[in-house]
Amino acid sequence: MTRIVGVAIVRDGITYSLDAPNRHRDVIVKMVQMGVPKPVTKDAIQGFISDTGEFLDRVEALKVVEENEQNIHELFRPQLYSEDVW
Repeated sequence: MTRIVGVAIVRDGITYSLDAPNRHRDVIVKMVQMGVPKPVTKDAIQGFISDTGEFLDRVEALKVVEENEQNIHELFRPQLYSEDVW
């Protein structure tokens, strides 16, 4: 069973990620520290990393946590946010 283990942002084909309980804002800070200009652009995709190392966008990740009951809150939106799982 696949589980969500971290947050991630994909930009220009590169995946930037951090383990739980980090948030997407922490990934943005990491990207800035690495010298990535304007980390959040219309081409950047926010999502999650699974325990198999796969990047999942917010919609795909939502399906994973619903299937394995990993979410900690009742979910009312069509996308997953880190506060929904940790």
